[in-house]
Amino acid sequence: LKFCVERCDGDYADRRFLFLIGDLSLVVSPTAQLVRGTLTMDGWWYRALALPFLHIGDVTLGAEWDLKSPLPTGFTLGGAVCLGKESNCKTNTQPFIEGRTYVGISATLPEDNFFIAMVSELTIGGVIDLVSEYVPALDTVSIPGKLSESGIYPYDKNYKTKCAGQLDGYANETTLDLECFAFFSFSPVKEQRLTFRSGDVVIPAGVALQGRLNFLGWEIAIDLAVSKTRFYIDAWMDPVDLKIGAFQLRIGNRLENKVAVGGAKFLVDLQVKPEPRALIDIGGAFDIPMLKSYGYLNVTLNADIFSF
Repeated sequence: LKFCVERCDGDYADRRFLFLIGDLSLVVSPTAQLVRGTLTMDGWWYRALALPFLHIGDVTLGAEWDLKSPLPTGFTLGGAVCLGKESNCKTNTQPFIEGRTYVGISATLPEDNFFIAMVSELTIGGVIDLVSEYVPALDTVSIPGKLSESGIYPYDKNYKTKCAGQLDGYANETTLDLECFAFFSFSPVKEQRLTFRSGDVVIPAGVALQGRLNFLGWEIAIDLAVSKTRFYIDAWMDPVDLKIGAFQLRIGNRLENKVAVGGAKFLVDLQVKPEPRALIDIGGAFDIPMLKSYGYLNVTLNADIFSF
């Protein structure tokens, strides 16, 4: 399908068109006979609605009908929005903000249910830098460095080196690189794959959560993946030394001379397939002087060593 979205009353050469690709299929299973239809945007709509900072792409809209039901029994919906200069969004170069959400619900085939939401680096300073490109008055706004860096980041601290220059967030020409985003996904039965011209969005089986939160320079991070064959969590946080009146709390990997040293960590990797594996690395200590409470835990388990 082809339809005009901008300058439709002018010369044909000046018009801007969007292209939608349709797909119609029949799904036959022991429990249901389904007809599925999907419309997918072909590529990106840069400078959407004539706004220089708005770009929309990888949009999909689908529905399914059970032949025994007069009403739709499922749907698929989602897309990507990028805010910033067109060149920045194309090459993952700051400042820009990209968000994506996809959801699929099927009443007849529960294994096709899924959800994923993701966002690129999103910080207070990044938002101000982005808006100041279109509101020059904000160029004079100055905020402290730690406040400017507060926000949400991808889990991998080296994501800028890895993701910069990737075309529209795709590490190669086949799949979107989820490590360039903070994201949450849920697909209870199996891995899901959404196909677009620019590449595929792969939603892992089970529950996945990945990202870092920075608040005034203090960080906490989590990488979680839970499925039928694996339980994996790698979480850590910076040391905490909080004092409010008479109350004081210290949390770290260990305490030395009543000072929190290093960040607490929690790593558990238990896998059944394809090869059985067990790895545990937990370390942390806390001190609450007001309650006269203190605790310390360090557990290491792998194929070669166990300590507690």
